[in-house]
Amino acid sequence: MKRIFKLGILAAALSLCFSGCASKSDKKSDETVSEFKDDDIVLGEVVDGVYTSKMLDLKFDGNVNDMDVTAEEEFTNRLDGKVVKRSDMEAVHDRLDKGYYIGDMEAYDNKNKGNHVEVEIYKDIHHEMKDGLENYIDKEVKKQRSEQKERFKNPKVEKTTRDFLGDKLLSVDVIIDEDGIESADTTLYKKMGEYFMEIHVRGDNAEDIDRYLGMFEKYSDSGNNAKSSKADKSDKADTKSDTDKKADTDTKAVEETSEVNGSEDTLELGSVSDKVYSNKMLNIKFDISKTGLDFVSEEGLKNLGNDGIDKSDLDAVKKHIEDGKSFTDMFAVDNNDTTKKISVSLAKNDMLMPMDEYLDAHKAVMESQLSKVPKDQLKSSRVKKSDAHFLGNELSCLDIYVDTTVGKQCQKYLFVVKDHYMMIIVSSGKDEKEAQKGLDLFQQYQ
Repeated sequence: MKRIFKLGILAAALSLCFSGCASKSDKKSDETVSEFKDDDIVLGEVVDGVYTSKMLDLKFDGNVNDMDVTAEEEFTNRLDGKVVKRSDMEAVHDRLDKGYYIGDMEAYDNKNKGNHVEVEIYKDIHHEMKDGLENYIDKEVKKQRSEQKERFKNPKVEKTTRDFLGDKLLSVDVIIDEDGIESADTTLYKKMGEYFMEIHVRGDNAEDIDRYLGMFEKYSDSGNNAKSSKADKSDKADTKSDTDKKADTDTKAVEETSEVNGSEDTLELGSVSDKVYSNKMLNIKFDISKTGLDFVSEEGLKNLGNDGIDKSDLDAVKKHIEDGKSFTDMFAVDNNDTTKKISVSLAKNDMLMPMDEYLDAHKAVMESQLSKVPKDQLKSSRVKKSDAHFLGNELSCLDIYVDTTVGKQCQKYLFVVKDHYMMIIVSSGKDEKEAQKGLDLFQQYQ
Protein backbone atom coordinates (compact mmCIF):
# COMPACT_ATOMS: atom_id res chain seq x y z
CA MET A 1 0.00 0.00 0.00
CA LYS A 2 1.47 3.32 -1.00
CA ARG A 3 1.18 6.21 1.41
CA ILE A 4 0.84 9.45 -0.50
CA PHE A 5 0.74 12.05 2.24
CA LYS A 6 3.33 13.61 4.47
CA LEU A 7 3.50 12.81 8.15
CA GLY A 8 3.42 16.54 8.81
CA ILE A 9 -0.16 16.63 7.53
CA LEU A 10 -1.23 13.93 9.93
CA ALA A 11 0.68 15.34 12.88
CA ALA A 12 -0.95 18.73 12.54
CA ALA A 13 -4.43 17.28 12.10
CA LEU A 14 -4.07 14.80 14.95
CA SER A 15 -5.51 16.57 17.97
CA LEU A 16 -3.73 14.14 20.27
CA CYS A 17 -0.26 14.66 18.86
CA PHE A 18 1.65 12.25 21.09
CA SER A 19 5.23 11.18 20.72
CA GLY A 20 6.67 7.96 22.00
CA CYS A 21 9.56 6.80 23.98
CA ALA A 22 12.03 4.01 23.86
CA SER A 23 15.03 2.31 24.90
CA LYS A 24 17.80 1.44 27.14
CA SER A 25 20.02 -0.72 25.03
CA ASP A 26 22.36 -3.64 25.40
CA LYS A 27 25.67 -3.70 27.21
CA LYS A 28 27.64 -4.21 24.03
CA SER A 29 26.32 -0.94 22.60
CA ASP A 30 27.13 0.87 25.85
CA GLU A 31 30.77 -0.04 25.44
CA THR A 32 31.03 1.77 22.10
CA VAL A 33 29.13 4.95 22.98
CA SER A 34 29.36 5.14 26.77
CA GLU A 35 30.74 8.68 26.70
CA PHE A 36 27.67 10.12 24.94
CA LYS A 37 25.99 12.49 27.43
CA ASP A 38 23.04 14.89 27.58
CA ASP A 39 25.28 17.81 26.67
CA ASP A 40 26.14 16.05 23.41
CA ILE A 41 22.57 16.38 22.11
CA VAL A 42 22.58 18.81 19.19
CA LEU A 43 19.79 18.76 16.62
CA GLY A 44 20.52 18.71 12.91
CA GLU A 45 19.61 21.46 10.48
CA VAL A 46 18.25 21.81 6.97
CA VAL A 47 19.78 24.52 4.78
CA ASP A 48 18.81 24.92 1.11
CA GLY A 49 17.44 21.39 0.92
CA VAL A 50 20.40 19.72 2.65
CA TYR A 51 20.13 18.04 6.06
CA THR A 52 23.27 17.81 8.19
CA SER A 53 23.81 16.51 11.71
CA LYS A 54 27.25 16.72 13.25
CA MET A 55 26.03 14.74 16.27
CA LEU A 56 24.73 11.84 14.16
CA ASP A 57 27.46 12.27 11.54
CA LEU A 58 24.83 12.37 8.80
CA LYS A 59 24.25 14.38 5.65
CA PHE A 60 21.33 14.05 3.22
CA ASP A 61 21.28 16.17 0.06
CA GLY A 62 17.72 16.55 -1.19
CA ASN A 63 18.71 18.51 -4.28
CA VAL A 64 21.04 15.84 -5.66
CA ASN A 65 18.54 13.07 -4.90
CA ASP A 66 15.34 14.91 -5.93
CA MET A 67 13.94 14.72 -2.39
CA ASP A 68 12.00 17.38 -0.46
CA VAL A 69 13.87 17.73 2.85
CA THR A 70 12.33 19.47 5.88
CA ALA A 71 12.92 19.85 9.62
CA GLU A 72 10.22 20.94 12.07
CA GLU A 73 10.98 24.31 13.64
CA GLU A 74 8.82 23.55 16.67
CA PHE A 75 7.21 20.58 18.36
CA THR A 76 3.77 20.67 20.00
CA ASN A 77 2.52 18.44 22.79
CA ARG A 78 -1.22 18.52 22.18
CA LEU A 79 -1.90 17.02 25.61
CA ASP A 80 -0.85 20.20 27.43
CA GLY A 81 -0.51 22.51 24.42
CA LYS A 82 3.15 23.24 25.13
CA VAL A 83 5.14 24.39 22.11
CA VAL A 84 8.85 23.58 22.05
CA LYS A 85 11.01 25.50 19.61
CA ARG A 86 13.78 23.58 17.90
CA SER A 87 16.31 26.24 18.93
CA ASP A 88 15.41 26.00 22.64
CA MET A 89 17.71 23.16 23.67
CA GLU A 90 16.67 23.33 27.33
CA ALA A 91 13.06 22.67 26.28
CA VAL A 92 14.22 20.00 23.82
CA HIS A 93 16.03 18.19 26.64
CA ASP A 94 12.92 18.44 28.80
CA ARG A 95 10.86 16.94 25.99
CA LEU A 96 13.31 14.06 25.56
CA ASP A 97 13.41 13.48 29.34
CA LYS A 98 9.61 13.07 29.29
CA GLY A 99 9.83 10.33 26.67
CA TYR A 100 8.90 12.22 23.51
CA TYR A 101 10.43 11.61 20.13
CA ILE A 102 12.18 14.50 18.38
CA GLY A 103 11.84 14.43 14.60
CA ASP A 104 15.22 15.60 13.33
CA MET A 105 14.49 15.36 9.60
CA GLU A 106 11.92 14.25 7.02
CA ALA A 107 12.54 13.78 3.30
CA TYR A 108 9.95 12.93 0.64
CA ASP A 109 10.51 11.66 -2.88
CA ASN A 110 9.38 14.40 -5.27
CA LYS A 111 8.37 11.75 -7.82
CA ASN A 112 6.39 9.68 -5.32
CA LYS A 113 5.24 11.57 -2.23
CA GLY A 114 4.30 8.31 -0.52
CA ASN A 115 7.96 7.34 -0.23
CA HIS A 116 9.91 9.03 2.51
CA VAL A 117 12.79 8.96 4.98
CA GLU A 118 12.79 10.32 8.52
CA VAL A 119 15.30 10.54 11.36
CA GLU A 120 14.13 10.55 14.99
CA ILE A 121 15.87 10.83 18.37
CA TYR A 122 14.49 9.69 21.72
CA LYS A 123 15.40 8.59 25.23
CA ASP A 124 14.38 5.34 26.91
CA ILE A 125 12.70 6.57 30.09
CA HIS A 126 10.49 3.47 30.42
CA HIS A 127 13.31 0.97 29.89
CA GLU A 128 11.50 -0.82 27.08
CA MET A 129 14.87 -2.09 25.85
CA LYS A 130 16.21 -3.08 29.26
CA ASP A 131 16.87 -6.60 27.97
CA GLY A 132 18.92 -5.30 25.06
CA LEU A 133 18.23 -3.83 21.65
CA GLU A 134 18.23 -7.17 19.87
CA ASN A 135 15.63 -8.63 22.25
CA TYR A 136 13.50 -5.53 21.79
CA ILE A 137 13.68 -5.89 18.00
CA ASP A 138 12.74 -9.57 18.25
CA LYS A 139 9.59 -8.52 20.13
CA GLU A 140 8.91 -5.76 17.59
CA VAL A 141 9.18 -8.25 14.72
CA LYS A 142 6.71 -10.55 16.45
CA LYS A 143 4.32 -7.65 17.07
CA GLN A 144 4.57 -6.34 13.50
CA ARG A 145 4.11 -9.81 12.04
CA SER A 146 0.93 -10.30 14.07
CA GLU A 147 -0.46 -6.89 13.05
CA GLN A 148 0.36 -7.34 9.37
CA LYS A 149 -1.22 -10.80 9.26
CA GLU A 150 -4.52 -9.20 10.23
CA ARG A 151 -4.42 -7.31 6.92
CA PHE A 152 -2.34 -9.46 4.56
CA LYS A 153 -1.97 -13.18 3.88
CA ASN A 154 1.81 -13.47 3.63
CA PRO A 155 3.58 -10.37 4.97
CA LYS A 156 7.35 -10.59 5.19
CA VAL A 157 8.53 -9.22 8.54
CA GLU A 158 12.07 -9.88 9.69
CA LYS A 159 15.07 -8.63 11.64
CA THR A 160 18.01 -7.59 9.47
CA THR A 161 21.56 -6.42 10.05
CA ARG A 162 22.36 -3.61 7.63
CA ASP A 163 25.65 -2.00 6.68
CA PHE A 164 24.93 1.71 7.06
CA LEU A 165 27.80 4.12 6.46
CA GLY A 166 30.27 1.64 7.92
CA ASP A 167 28.15 0.69 10.95
CA LYS A 168 26.30 -2.59 11.42
CA LEU A 169 22.78 -1.56 12.45
CA LEU A 170 19.83 -3.78 13.31
CA SER A 171 16.56 -3.08 11.51
CA VAL A 172 12.96 -4.25 11.32
CA ASP A 173 11.87 -4.81 7.71
CA VAL A 174 8.24 -5.14 6.56
CA ILE A 175 7.66 -6.15 2.92
CA ILE A 176 4.17 -6.46 1.40
CA ASP A 177 3.63 -7.77 -2.14
CA GLU A 178 0.21 -9.28 -2.77
CA ASP A 179 -3.14 -8.54 -4.41
CA GLY A 180 -1.72 -5.54 -6.24
CA ILE A 181 -0.45 -3.94 -3.04
CA GLU A 182 3.30 -3.42 -2.83
CA SER A 183 5.18 -1.58 -0.10
CA ALA A 184 8.35 -1.76 1.96
CA ASP A 185 9.11 -0.26 5.38
CA THR A 186 12.36 -0.37 7.32
CA THR A 187 13.37 1.03 10.71
CA LEU A 188 17.06 1.16 11.64
CA TYR A 189 18.15 1.53 15.27
CA LYS A 190 21.33 3.04 16.68
CA LYS A 191 22.20 3.49 20.36
CA MET A 192 23.95 6.64 21.60
CA GLY A 193 24.47 6.27 25.34
CA GLU A 194 20.98 6.44 26.86
CA TYR A 195 19.59 7.92 23.64
CA PHE A 196 18.52 6.21 20.45
CA MET A 197 18.31 7.21 16.81
CA GLU A 198 15.79 5.63 14.46
CA ILE A 199 15.82 5.99 10.68
CA HIS A 200 12.47 5.12 9.09
CA VAL A 201 12.27 4.45 5.37
CA ARG A 202 9.15 3.84 3.26
CA GLY A 203 9.32 2.71 -0.37
CA ASP A 204 7.44 0.68 -2.94
CA ASN A 205 9.82 -2.29 -2.66
CA ALA A 206 13.04 -3.52 -1.06
CA GLU A 207 15.13 -1.88 -3.80
CA ASP A 208 13.68 1.51 -2.83
CA ILE A 209 14.80 1.00 0.77
CA ASP A 210 18.38 0.37 -0.31
CA ARG A 211 18.27 3.35 -2.67
CA TYR A 212 16.99 5.80 -0.06
CA LEU A 213 19.44 4.61 2.60
CA GLY A 214 22.19 4.98 0.01
CA MET A 215 21.41 8.70 -0.23
CA PHE A 216 22.86 9.30 3.23
CA GLU A 217 26.46 10.44 3.54
CA LYS A 218 28.74 10.87 6.51
CA TYR A 219 28.86 14.48 7.66
CA SER A 220 32.54 14.01 8.50
CA ASP A 221 33.28 12.84 4.94
CA SER A 222 31.56 15.80 3.30
CA GLY A 223 34.08 18.41 4.35
CA ASN A 224 31.79 19.38 7.26
CA ASN A 225 29.70 21.62 5.06
CA ALA A 226 25.99 21.80 4.45
CA LYS A 227 26.27 23.08 0.90
CA SER A 228 24.45 21.28 -1.87
CA SER A 229 25.59 20.86 -5.41
CA LYS A 230 22.64 23.10 -6.19
CA ALA A 231 24.20 25.84 -4.07
CA ASP A 232 27.48 25.50 -5.97
CA LYS A 233 25.94 27.08 -9.04
CA SER A 234 27.23 30.61 -9.49
CA ASP A 235 25.01 33.33 -8.12
CA LYS A 236 23.77 35.71 -10.74
CA ALA A 237 23.41 39.44 -10.16
CA ASP A 238 19.96 41.01 -10.26
CA THR A 239 19.76 42.29 -13.83
CA LYS A 240 16.04 42.95 -13.97
CA SER A 241 14.99 46.09 -15.76
CA ASP A 242 12.81 48.71 -14.09
CA THR A 243 9.90 47.37 -16.15
CA ASP A 244 10.50 43.83 -14.84
CA LYS A 245 10.65 45.08 -11.26
CA LYS A 246 7.42 47.02 -11.69
CA ALA A 247 5.77 43.85 -13.03
CA ASP A 248 6.96 41.97 -9.95
CA THR A 249 5.48 44.67 -7.72
CA ASP A 250 2.15 44.53 -9.54
CA THR A 251 2.09 40.74 -9.23
CA LYS A 252 2.81 40.91 -5.51
CA ALA A 253 -0.03 43.39 -5.04
CA VAL A 254 -2.43 40.94 -6.64
CA GLU A 255 -1.20 38.09 -4.43
CA GLU A 256 -1.84 40.12 -1.28
CA THR A 257 -5.62 40.08 -1.76
CA SER A 258 -7.92 37.81 0.29
CA GLU A 259 -7.25 34.93 -2.09
CA VAL A 260 -4.13 33.39 -3.55
CA ASN A 261 -4.69 32.47 -7.18
CA GLY A 262 -2.58 30.17 -9.30
CA SER A 263 -2.88 28.26 -12.51
CA GLU A 264 -3.99 25.17 -10.61
CA ASP A 265 -5.74 26.39 -7.47
CA THR A 266 -7.35 29.19 -5.51
CA LEU A 267 -6.90 29.34 -1.76
CA GLU A 268 -9.46 31.09 0.42
CA LEU A 269 -9.53 30.73 4.19
CA GLY A 270 -12.58 30.92 6.41
CA SER A 271 -13.58 33.60 8.90
CA VAL A 272 -15.58 33.92 12.13
CA SER A 273 -18.40 36.42 12.64
CA ASP A 274 -21.07 36.43 15.37
CA LYS A 275 -20.12 32.94 16.56
CA VAL A 276 -20.35 31.50 13.04
CA TYR A 277 -17.36 30.13 11.14
CA SER A 278 -17.79 30.11 7.36
CA ASN A 279 -15.59 29.11 4.45
CA LYS A 280 -16.92 29.78 0.96
CA MET A 281 -14.23 27.72 -0.77
CA LEU A 282 -15.05 24.65 1.34
CA ASN A 283 -18.79 25.42 1.21
CA ILE A 284 -19.25 25.02 4.97
CA LYS A 285 -20.62 26.98 7.93
CA PHE A 286 -20.31 26.13 11.62
CA ASP A 287 -22.61 27.86 14.11
CA ILE A 288 -21.70 27.62 17.82
CA SER A 289 -24.19 30.20 19.10
CA LYS A 290 -26.39 27.54 20.74
CA THR A 291 -23.58 25.34 22.04
CA GLY A 292 -21.04 25.54 24.84
CA LEU A 293 -18.22 25.82 22.33
CA ASP A 294 -15.80 28.71 21.85
CA PHE A 295 -13.59 29.43 18.85
CA VAL A 296 -9.84 29.60 19.33
CA SER A 297 -8.70 33.08 18.31
CA GLU A 298 -6.65 33.67 15.16
CA GLU A 299 -3.71 34.43 17.43
CA GLY A 300 -4.22 31.08 19.17
CA LEU A 301 -4.41 29.22 15.85
CA LYS A 302 -0.81 30.20 15.11
CA ASN A 303 0.40 27.59 17.60
CA LEU A 304 -1.97 24.81 16.54
CA GLY A 305 0.29 23.31 13.90
CA ASN A 306 0.44 26.54 11.89
CA ASP A 307 4.11 27.33 12.60
CA GLY A 308 3.22 30.79 13.93
CA ILE A 309 1.73 31.88 10.58
CA ASP A 310 -1.02 34.50 10.63
CA LYS A 311 -4.13 33.65 8.59
CA SER A 312 -3.89 37.01 6.83
CA ASP A 313 -0.52 36.05 5.32
CA LEU A 314 -1.95 33.89 2.55
CA ASP A 315 1.34 33.53 0.69
CA ALA A 316 2.89 32.00 3.82
CA VAL A 317 -0.18 29.81 4.36
CA LYS A 318 0.00 28.50 0.80
CA LYS A 319 3.72 27.75 1.12
CA HIS A 320 3.03 25.98 4.43
CA ILE A 321 0.49 23.75 2.67
CA GLU A 322 2.63 23.20 -0.42
CA ASP A 323 5.44 22.08 1.90
CA GLY A 324 3.23 19.15 2.89
CA LYS A 325 1.79 20.46 6.15
CA SER A 326 -1.81 21.09 7.12
CA PHE A 327 -3.10 24.51 8.17
CA THR A 328 -5.72 24.79 10.92
CA ASP A 329 -8.45 27.15 9.69
CA MET A 330 -10.83 26.70 12.64
CA PHE A 331 -10.64 25.15 16.08
CA ALA A 332 -13.50 25.10 18.59
CA VAL A 333 -13.32 23.85 22.18
CA ASP A 334 -15.66 23.38 25.11
CA ASN A 335 -14.02 24.88 28.19
CA ASN A 336 -16.23 22.76 30.45
CA ASP A 337 -15.66 19.46 28.64
CA THR A 338 -12.10 18.76 27.51
CA THR A 339 -13.24 15.88 25.28
CA LYS A 340 -15.21 18.21 22.98
CA LYS A 341 -13.08 19.65 20.16
CA ILE A 342 -13.81 20.35 16.50
CA SER A 343 -11.32 21.52 13.91
CA VAL A 344 -11.12 22.25 10.19
CA SER A 345 -7.74 22.05 8.47
CA LEU A 346 -6.51 22.38 4.91
CA ALA A 347 -3.78 20.29 3.31
CA LYS A 348 -2.48 19.70 -0.18
CA ASN A 349 -4.47 17.11 -2.11
CA ASP A 350 -1.88 14.43 -2.85
CA MET A 351 -4.41 11.59 -2.83
CA LEU A 352 -3.55 9.29 -5.72
CA MET A 353 -5.52 6.27 -4.53
CA PRO A 354 -9.11 5.29 -3.67
CA MET A 355 -10.41 6.70 -0.37
CA ASP A 356 -10.58 3.22 1.17
CA GLU A 357 -6.85 2.69 0.61
CA TYR A 358 -6.14 6.26 1.72
CA LEU A 359 -7.86 5.57 5.04
CA ASP A 360 -5.93 2.30 5.42
CA ALA A 361 -2.69 4.23 5.01
CA HIS A 362 -3.72 6.88 7.54
CA LYS A 363 -4.87 4.18 9.95
CA ALA A 364 -1.45 2.54 9.86
CA VAL A 365 0.33 5.84 10.51
CA MET A 366 -2.01 6.81 13.35
CA GLU A 367 -1.51 3.43 15.01
CA SER A 368 2.24 3.88 14.71
CA GLN A 369 2.11 7.38 16.21
CA LEU A 370 -0.12 6.31 19.09
CA SER A 371 2.10 3.31 19.86
CA LYS A 372 4.91 5.75 20.68
CA VAL A 373 2.97 7.65 23.34
CA PRO A 374 4.35 7.22 26.88
CA LYS A 375 2.20 4.76 28.82
CA ASP A 376 1.70 7.23 31.66
CA GLN A 377 -0.15 9.50 29.20
CA LEU A 378 -2.07 7.03 27.06
CA LYS A 379 -3.62 3.99 28.71
CA SER A 380 -5.05 2.49 25.52
CA SER A 381 -5.98 3.37 21.94
CA ARG A 382 -7.78 1.87 18.94
CA VAL A 383 -8.14 3.08 15.35
CA LYS A 384 -10.82 1.75 13.01
CA LYS A 385 -12.45 2.63 9.70
CA SER A 386 -16.01 3.82 10.16
CA ASP A 387 -18.73 6.05 8.69
CA ALA A 388 -19.95 9.54 9.52
CA HIS A 389 -22.92 11.66 8.49
CA PHE A 390 -21.83 14.99 7.06
CA LEU A 391 -24.03 17.54 5.26
CA GLY A 392 -26.61 14.91 4.37
CA ASN A 393 -24.09 12.37 3.09
CA GLU A 394 -22.62 9.24 4.61
CA LEU A 395 -18.83 9.37 4.27
CA SER A 396 -16.07 6.94 5.17
CA CYS A 397 -13.89 8.13 8.03
CA LEU A 398 -11.50 7.02 10.74
CA ASP A 399 -12.50 6.70 14.39
CA ILE A 400 -9.85 6.90 17.10
CA TYR A 401 -10.69 5.75 20.61
CA VAL A 402 -8.25 6.83 23.30
CA ASP A 403 -8.08 6.56 27.07
CA THR A 404 -5.74 9.26 28.38
CA THR A 405 -5.02 11.05 31.63
CA VAL A 406 -7.67 13.56 30.50
CA GLY A 407 -10.31 10.85 30.01
CA LYS A 408 -11.81 8.60 27.37
CA GLN A 409 -12.80 10.07 24.04
CA CYS A 410 -13.59 9.27 20.42
CA GLN A 411 -12.32 11.30 17.48
CA LYS A 412 -13.84 11.17 14.01
CA TYR A 413 -11.53 12.08 11.10
CA LEU A 414 -13.06 13.11 7.77
CA PHE A 415 -10.93 13.64 4.66
CA VAL A 416 -12.79 15.51 1.90
CA VAL A 417 -11.16 16.41 -1.42
CA LYS A 418 -11.71 20.02 -2.52
CA ASP A 419 -9.94 20.37 -5.90
CA HIS A 420 -6.28 21.17 -5.16
CA TYR A 421 -6.83 20.86 -1.40
CA MET A 422 -7.84 18.27 1.16
CA MET A 423 -10.25 19.36 3.89
CA ILE A 424 -9.63 17.54 7.17
CA ILE A 425 -12.35 17.75 9.82
CA VAL A 426 -11.79 16.28 13.27
CA SER A 427 -14.62 16.06 15.78
CA SER A 428 -14.11 14.57 19.23
CA GLY A 429 -16.34 13.75 22.17
CA LYS A 430 -16.63 11.33 25.06
CA ASP A 431 -17.92 8.66 22.65
CA GLU A 432 -18.77 8.14 18.98
CA LYS A 433 -22.26 9.60 19.40
CA GLU A 434 -20.88 12.85 20.84
CA ALA A 435 -18.23 13.05 18.11
CA GLN A 436 -20.97 12.75 15.47
CA LYS A 437 -22.92 15.57 17.16
CA GLY A 438 -20.03 17.89 16.41
CA LEU A 439 -20.23 17.02 12.71
CA ASP A 440 -23.99 17.60 12.78
CA LEU A 441 -23.37 21.29 13.54
CA PHE A 442 -21.95 21.89 10.05
CA GLN A 443 -24.12 23.44 7.34
CA GLN A 444 -23.53 24.28 3.71
CA TYR A 445 -22.21 27.79 3.11
CA GLN A 446 -24.80 28.55 0.43
